[in-house]
Amino acid sequence: MKTGGISRVVGGGLALAFTCALLLGVVYLAAALLAGSWAGEAATEVAPGIPDWAEGFTTASPAGDSDMRDDRMLAAQERMAAIAVWMFVIGVITSVITAVGTFFLIQQIRITRQALEHAETANTLALDGQKRQLRAYVSAKILVEDGRHKIRFINSGATPALEFSAWVTSHIYARGGSEPIDFDEDGYILPLAPNDVCDVVMNYSDTGNRALQDSGTETIIAIDAGYEDIFHEVHKFVAVFEGYSDGEFVLESGSSSFT
Repeated sequence: MKTGGISRVVGGGLALAFTCALLLGVVYLAAALLAGSWAGEAATEVAPGIPDWAEGFTTASPAGDSDMRDDRMLAAQERMAAIAVWMFVIGVITSVITAVGTFFLIQQIRITRQALEHAETANTLALDGQKRQLRAYVSAKILVEDGRHKIRFINSGATPALEFSAWVTSHIYARGGSEPIDFDEDGYILPLAPNDVCDVVMNYSDTGNRALQDSGTETIIAIDAGYEDIFHEVHKFVAVFEGYSDGEFVLESGSSSFT
């Protein structure tokens, strides 16, 4: 997910939380005003506010006053009961709004976490893509020039192959033979710059060189090589090539390039 998408998700969540908080504030304020209004009305009905000096001039009988007070107390109790009911209803509504807001907040956190995970994955993939474009790629192939065997290492990457090393062994056999006529083995540490080529020539004895002139000889060359790229990742490959004096070498086993 792109940065703009994450910002929209987070902004939507904050707007939702603000809306819920504002709605709760409005509900509580309305409840407080309603309760205060009804309580004031009930207090007015219970105590009408007759001055002390006027009490002596009232002509109502004590029994009538008692009935009126009872009626007012009953009315006040009914008002207070109604207030309690409305406060209960408002409390239920507030709880529902709080639960809904909490649910959406949890969903917002989950979506934001997923967005961050997707962004991290995208960044990792982008970094891997850049590494693949920049790192060194080394391959090997066998050439036969002037009757001599040559191993060519090729760096087709955009950066150098650091500490490139290779161990090469070569055995010459008579076709169908089990014992080598001649062999050569040696280790090499080679500089391989970007898009660079480096050749290694096998050194046989006179017996081996004469045997290579015979079309019936078979040569097996094994390569064990490795290097470190600029990202400090190590790459290795092992390859075995087989060829005849009258033909090209082919990969018999392993891989002829680094992965």
